[in-house]
Amino acid sequence: MWNNVDKMLKKYYEQYLNEYKYLKDNIQLRFASLKFNYNQLYEYATQKETDKFKRCLKKEKTSMDKNSYIYYLTERFINMKKIKNIDIFKYYIYLEYYHMMKNNSINENQLFKNVIEEAHKQVINELKPKKRVLDIINLTLLSLNKFVNNLGYEWQNYIEEITKYNSEELVRQAIINMNSNNELNVDDIEFEKIFVKQQKRMLNINDGKISGAIENQTDNVFNYSKLEIGKQYGAKECRFISEIDSRTTEMCQTLNNQIFKLNEMNVYSRYSEKDNRSVIYHTKGLVVGENLPPINNHFHYCRSTITYLTELSHNELIAEYNQLKSIIPSEVPKTLEEYSKLRYNNDYYEEIKLKEEIGKHYKKDLEIGEKKKTLSFNEYYKKVISEDQIDIFVLGDFSSSEMKEIFKEYFKVNTFKKEHKNLIIPELVPRKRIVKYHEYEKVSQSQLVLLCSLNNLTDFERKYTIKLYSEILGGSSSSVLFSKVREDKGYCYYINSGVKAYDNILLINSGVEKKNIEPAIKLIRRCLKDINNGKVSDELIESSRNTILSSIKASSDTPMGIINTALSRVLVGSDDMEERINNFSKITKEDIIKVSKKVSLHTILTLENKEEEHEEN
Repeated sequence: MWNNVDKMLKKYYEQYLNEYKYLKDNIQLRFASLKFNYNQLYEYATQKETDKFKRCLKKEKTSMDKNSYIYYLTERFINMKKIKNIDIFKYYIYLEYYHMMKNNSINENQLFKNVIEEAHKQVINELKPKKRVLDIINLTLLSLNKFVNNLGYEWQNYIEEITKYNSEELVRQAIINMNSNNELNVDDIEFEKIFVKQQKRMLNINDGKISGAIENQTDNVFNYSKLEIGKQYGAKECRFISEIDSRTTEMCQTLNNQIFKLNEMNVYSRYSEKDNRSVIYHTKGLVVGENLPPINNHFHYCRSTITYLTELSHNELIAEYNQLKSIIPSEVPKTLEEYSKLRYNNDYYEEIKLKEEIGKHYKKDLEIGEKKKTLSFNEYYKKVISEDQIDIFVLGDFSSSEMKEIFKEYFKVNTFKKEHKNLIIPELVPRKRIVKYHEYEKVSQSQLVLLCSLNNLTDFERKYTIKLYSEILGGSSSSVLFSKVREDKGYCYYINSGVKAYDNILLINSGVEKKNIEPAIKLIRRCLKDINNGKVSDELIESSRNTILSSIKASSDTPMGIINTALSRVLVGSDDMEERINNFSKITKEDIIKVSKKVSLHTILTLENKEEEHEEN
């Protein structure tokens, strides 16, 4: 399915590595041309150097995009009377990275165009339209300019930001070397490590595994193009298909073979890594990251796609039928033939998938009496309404009194007096010796979970600081764990952290190969210790903070976001949006280091392939 796209990426990879060689050569020339030492770094440049610098600025400005950051920076320096040596140095290094970005953009555009053509071929093969849509490749390529990918950014904005970040990363090392009176040589180990890390961040091919920002964007381009081209040819629905192998996540496994309508509301169940359970989604059409690949809650590489061949093969149909029978036997037709007749009725399929999810989570609750008689779903719902405590949140422009009457008439529940309970779970006692558990099942990918206890958190730390700490540790593709364990060492397919502040625990989840379990654990422990010792960059703290602030602001844009905020306020007394933004904004690096000392590794769990159990024995 991805063979042709992988070939395109490998060809681009060769071009990309060549561009990095030119970048290193050009930066070395910049190093050699320096006219000052470390002690003069923050002094104003001589008039001769300033004039030379401004001539360079005016020449470069003519070929720059007026909406770019570098154009703004260039204009700013042109209008300054006096410029410091450090600013000239930073600009020249940034300029070399900018030139590389521009050269790469030509190759990127060709890569994306080839990927769109591959998507178009697949759509033609699947839909077999009588006529071709004219110029559909270029129109789709043009629409990518405003396309927001599964990680929430437009590609050009990301490229501009990563270019700036990479240049600043190199300048910091150069200043350290200058301070130590070390020669600036791009072939030295300190610089080589930075270049390798930057290359892998964008694209890395190792033992046939392809990863990095370019690979993720290519997946986005392919699936987005296939969706948009399918719409142009009149498709009404598609099927989600996962590439099932050792890298497949639970998110893609739960979406596998689900049918989605392209222009209507879809109600479906999908595993959420953030919530550690399956969640019911309501999505209009297909939305990247939700039901259009790449799928993500926490960053990982996704190889799923969509197809317009909506009918399953006979073997796929048998597998799906047997799975449903094992979970909700009373709700599934008695024969495969009967099920196959109902399978492609969208209303039936949505209902049966919802029942399957309820069956997974409440299988034990659905059994009563000595004979373990299974409750019908109607009986189970009645049981919930009559026995469970229910909170109802309504959002919109309405009369409160009228709404209460509507609920009294149509949604009859027993009224419970609201109890004010302390939701904070007692703390785990820190352990001197970490306990390890090994479990074995038939799995294609080993799972690694590290449980950390949280001890003696203040109310402010519980609401704010520990959440920022978790985002820094493993909340995104730039987090400490992802950068060190996934990108630098390649020990895992994905890794993330999630804090449950009111349960007093923090969980680190990862998908790994068996041989990498112990090295991964060792490196994760080192990452925890590094933050404990203050080894975390200001840039990472700020980007993690901005991610949280963006999420808070975005929560007020959707009905469910507003309701979840209200629920949080009822349950744990959360602050309003403005206060939360202010409180996250004032957290310092020292606050993060302080809270990191209250995080202790407590338990390690591995889930490994059942066959490997015998190997260990």
